[in-house]
Amino acid sequence: MPELAERRPPENRGPIVLGVLVSALGVFLLLSLLTHSKFDPPNSSRMSETTINWAGQIGAYYSYAAFTAIGTSAFVLPAICFLWGWNRLRRDDPRGAAGRTLGLLGLALFLSIAAGLPTYSPYLAFELGGSVGTWTASTLLIPYAGRVGSTILLLALLIASLLQATDLDPRRIGQFVVRGFMAASGSVSGVLAAIGRIRLPELRRRPTEIDEDVEEEDEEEVDEREWHDDMEETPSGLARLPTISRHELMEAVSAEEDIAHDEDPISKLEDQDPLTPPQSQSIEKKAAAIPEKVKGAPTKPLNGKKDDSKAHRSASAEAPPKKRKPSRYKLPKVALLDPIPDDQGEVDREILLQNAKVLEDALHNFDVSGKVVEVSPGPVVTRYEVEPASGVKVGRISALADDLARVMSAEGIRIQAPVPGKKVVGVEIANHNRETVYLREIVESQVFKKADPILTMALGKTISGDTYVADLAKMPHLLVAGATGAGKSVCINCLICSILLRATPDQVRLLMVDPKVVELTMYNDIPHLLVPVITEPKKASEALKWAVAEMEVRYQMLARMAVRNLADYNARVEKITKQREAGEEVEIVAEGEEIRTLPHIVIIIDEFADLMLTAPADVETSLMGLAQKSRAVGIHIILATQRPSVNVITGVIKANFPSRIAFQVASKTDSRTILDMNGAERLLGRGDMLFLPGGQGEPVRVHGAFISGEETERLVEAIKETG
Repeated sequence: MPELAERRPPENRGPIVLGVLVSALGVFLLLSLLTHSKFDPPNSSRMSETTINWAGQIGAYYSYAAFTAIGTSAFVLPAICFLWGWNRLRRDDPRGAAGRTLGLLGLALFLSIAAGLPTYSPYLAFELGGSVGTWTASTLLIPYAGRVGSTILLLALLIASLLQATDLDPRRIGQFVVRGFMAASGSVSGVLAAIGRIRLPELRRRPTEIDEDVEEEDEEEVDEREWHDDMEETPSGLARLPTISRHELMEAVSAEEDIAHDEDPISKLEDQDPLTPPQSQSIEKKAAAIPEKVKGAPTKPLNGKKDDSKAHRSASAEAPPKKRKPSRYKLPKVALLDPIPDDQGEVDREILLQNAKVLEDALHNFDVSGKVVEVSPGPVVTRYEVEPASGVKVGRISALADDLARVMSAEGIRIQAPVPGKKVVGVEIANHNRETVYLREIVESQVFKKADPILTMALGKTISGDTYVADLAKMPHLLVAGATGAGKSVCINCLICSILLRATPDQVRLLMVDPKVVELTMYNDIPHLLVPVITEPKKASEALKWAVAEMEVRYQMLARMAVRNLADYNARVEKITKQREAGEEVEIVAEGEEIRTLPHIVIIIDEFADLMLTAPADVETSLMGLAQKSRAVGIHIILATQRPSVNVITGVIKANFPSRIAFQVASKTDSRTILDMNGAERLLGRGDMLFLPGGQGEPVRVHGAFISGEETERLVEAIKETG
């Protein structure tokens, strides 16, 4: 009887199946990343009928989470899946795959942090390094290790990750680099030797002109007889080369730089007299200069260099203090603005009650019990205050924004859950007939007229139709951001015109930066400007440095007067002036010394992203110093940008700009970048804004005021004629 063949044990196909599944997962993840779209949920509040991502909603949510967290390093995750899939298909030792996985994770960390190092990354829907890389780079590496140190650490991480993930041998790499360097140096040596055989005898025919301040070593001790011997050995057929000394070359370069510098408008801030009067020689050394003869500027500065003679000091001591001439500047009239149209729509009570009933029925259909207890109609939206029934969570109402917008046939709905100070949920629904909020209506209101601060700015109206104004001095700095066309530029013009309607050049001076050239140049030549509108980002960086120096000078002056802020300083100056006019002696002011009040300085930057692209380190450092200390000395900043990115609105800037205005943006990510909360993605545009005052937890929805280009031109021309 033949022997039965020995049965083989059944083959274990588990690793192969696992390899196929892991590889398929890698393909799915890679496909979802390659077809990512910012118009897919959850990044966009506009729910499209079909998902753009080829991997469906799961792929859309995964790609959003991956790109938001680690940026472009998300592509390493599919690579890890492919690595383990191949390892399982080949049934290799998993310990090798584990080591390579560790190397790939290190590579992902390197890519995430390295992509987070740049300060500006245009044209992308997400940050290159993700929140992890950007936070690590901006919070840990750059502040503590600097950019050079961070680069060294990242290069070390890259090399270690590549060695761990691949089979590269460091010794072979080193040998390859050494051989390449030797080959390159040999080629360069050959070229230099060939050049030396041709040129050296010719150059040795005469001694080279050397700058005495630079050459201090062996060439000074060369004996003249050696030069003569070398010159006698030189063939007479070679012509002498022209000689240019280093000193002559540096003079030529310096002359060209001086010519270029003279053409720079920012030089006006450096070559002329300071805005703040120097009070001592120590202050003079730190003073930053600006134009002396500007229309509406204060009187000449004190203790200039030409006033150091004894005769002048004696004459100043004997002369009585001169009274300041009253400024001939007159505030522009509000009548320069267009009159308010009479066809502004009136509220229809029946329609409001009908909409409230429809809203209650819609909530009931979605199994949410509630009752509309109050309706607040506004010029653009109407807020319906819904009191939920007992046991109903407000989060359920917040999740119904898109469904309620469909039922109410509204352009957009924003839900505030809950309304601060009330036990209701605010449902803000856009009106079908939208009204325009005109700047003249705001500045003619009693709220604006009764406001004492000269830096009171007209923002617009709240959703209940109440006039809303804000004091820039209390903010004390403002960040304005929003998508293109959402109303940011109109808002900036309204803020500027609000100041021009209330303040004289003696009270407020403006420093404007407009990289886009067309937004703020219309304000050129008004007496409030320190210098013409700056349109080049590099010059804007110098202007910010001047502002920092001016801030330090003002702090010296406040310390001398023993006061804590600009208002107290100006009050003390006015009191001292009256005492001196009455013939009284003042100990803190020398006899004959002239003192004057100081104006507020408002720095307006219309497109901040362009500055961060040109000189990010200098700009951020200057802004940080100004934002932290300039409030007491009356220097305020208004930043505006149409790119609400974390590389533009950095953590340092957000920490020092607690007051912010957010216009309509494309995604929740942009809204959180500006306000640290969602909501701006559901605004209606055309001036619809969320204003977050400093120290307040919830933003206020304001419909921004509108001023046309013709109104602005009339106002500016009137100011030029008066000033």
